[in-house]
Amino acid sequence: RHVLTPRTSWQSSYQRVHVARVYQDGPLGPGWQSPYWSRYVGDTDTADVRGTAQIASWLNLTGGYEFEREGYFDAQKNTLSPPDRIDVRTRIQQESHAGYFAGQLGLLDRRLQISFSGRAQAFRLGRPEFQLTGSASNYDRVQIQSPRKALTGDISIAYLLARSNTKFRAHLGNAYRAPSLYERFGGGFSANPITQVVEFSPYGDPLLLPDRYNSFDGGVDQYLLSNRVRISATAFYTRMQSLTAFDFSGAIQPDKDPYGRMMGYLNGSGGTSRGFELSVETRPLKSLTINGSYTYTDAKMDQALTVPGFRRIFGVPRHMGTLVITRYWTSRIDTSVDLFHGSSYYNSFYAGFDSRAFQ
Repeated sequence: RHVLTPRTSWQSSYQRVHVARVYQDGPLGPGWQSPYWSRYVGDTDTADVRGTAQIASWLNLTGGYEFEREGYFDAQKNTLSPPDRIDVRTRIQQESHAGYFAGQLGLLDRRLQISFSGRAQAFRLGRPEFQLTGSASNYDRVQIQSPRKALTGDISIAYLLARSNTKFRAHLGNAYRAPSLYERFGGGFSANPITQVVEFSPYGDPLLLPDRYNSFDGGVDQYLLSNRVRISATAFYTRMQSLTAFDFSGAIQPDKDPYGRMMGYLNGSGGTSRGFELSVETRPLKSLTINGSYTYTDAKMDQALTVPGFRRIFGVPRHMGTLVITRYWTSRIDTSVDLFHGSSYYNSFYAGFDSRAFQ
């Protein structure tokens, strides 16, 4: 990071994430599982450069460029003799370039705060490399395309009524998630839920569409007792235009699927997530802070993706509560107690030749 002047600076950063996993049968002898071995390797390199300038006392601007490169490799094989031997290897790389900007306005003696941002991202997908023995792949027969361009924006407004010490705020934005390389080209060994025989299946769909979201939230903050207490209420609404899901309910049939899959990723229906949050933050003593919140979330899909007739989104409890108490003993020592409580929620559970909602 380099500070050019008291009002201008620039900074750059680089990070690399490397993941490697191996799945294989242990040495306990033969069982219903066939001996198999799977290895997955993923790398993500990200470089970023941005500049920040305070144009005026009431205006700050930021702009930047980001480069990201993703690499994916997997190797799947069993130790059976021909013609039952399977040896599958996949290697692919993808790059993306993004430009972005953000701004902050402070007007009316900073009682009115306006923030806005935008981002444009383009992708370039390299040609996959497939090595196959004992298994056919239809990925190389597909006209593979790069993910669509992503255009996202965001704006938020907050206004403070000084006389009553009340803040009103609102936010509107959209989001984009490109399908991962594993979701498009991954595969693996798994037990057939009907025959219980371990089989290899591709999981990915090279033509997956991105996930897109539109969201809005608004709320009010009330400050009391010389700002020692803040009470907040927020309502939120998120619209998911499309949701990527992993289906193993039997809806994907190998004889009809273009990639011969028994299970895998697909573009499911959209959905909505709506609700509200109530929170309080208080400092009864200079050395003690207490934060608590309650959130209600109603998250549903437009159509039942995995379990027939069940549209609630899995893994999302409707009721959540948090409590954090922090005590500052000295200038160098403090302790915190953190409590989280969530109500029951649902996951997908395969039983009786069908997927069920498991609470």
